[in-house]
Amino acid sequence: MRNDTGLPFARSHDSVSAFITAIEGIEQIALTERFDDAPLRLRLLTQSGTVNSTQDFTITPIDAFRGSEAYAAVSYVWAHDQSTQNLEIPEYRIWDSARPQSRPRGLRCPPIIFHRAVQYAKAKRLDYIWIDQECIDQDDDADRERHLQLMHRIYRASAVTIAILSTQVPNMAVFNDFADWALVDEGTHNQPRVLPHGVLADWLMTMTSDRWFTRTWT
Repeated sequence: MRNDTGLPFARSHDSVSAFITAIEGIEQIALTERFDDAPLRLRLLTQSGTVNSTQDFTITPIDAFRGSEAYAAVSYVWAHDQSTQNLEIPEYRIWDSARPQSRPRGLRCPPIIFHRAVQYAKAKRLDYIWIDQECIDQDDDADRERHLQLMHRIYRASAVTIAILSTQVPNMAVFNDFADWALVDEGTHNQPRVLPHGVLADWLMTMTSDRWFTRTWT
């Protein structure tokens, strides 16, 4: 591999045909079909109706999506590094309703991500969850490309988007201080928001350095 950014086209490519081939390759990558006007088609995760099972989830067929489902979209980094020490996380299983004869599979996303998303969805009484690693066929290039073009619509259509960070709140006192500070109306009493200090300021600095903030979207 060489750095050819300073070379003229004649030296970067062996021939005119080689140059045209390279341009056509770029077009295939950069110029993609837009799906903004097409109906949104998604696979969603929902808890299975299996008796006495809290770890079994079913992924719905992509053609079954009606558009009226209230779902939680999950935003996270794939290399999530939150500690799971002292946490009891079920061995979640995913059943594919489009392949009823197939056996359930394990999770593709980090188990702690799935577990936290499930707990949040239950608290908000949402029956459906969308997680990219689970709801996009990672072995199908066309499916991944189609969803990549729809990502903004997927998050926009969700009932709520969960941004899951690796950074943990050290204790409830810090969480309560953060909630009090975050929920204060900046226009109250015509006074500007006071910047946090002490332990809260230190935690906010750590939290805003989380890897989630390096994502290219959401």
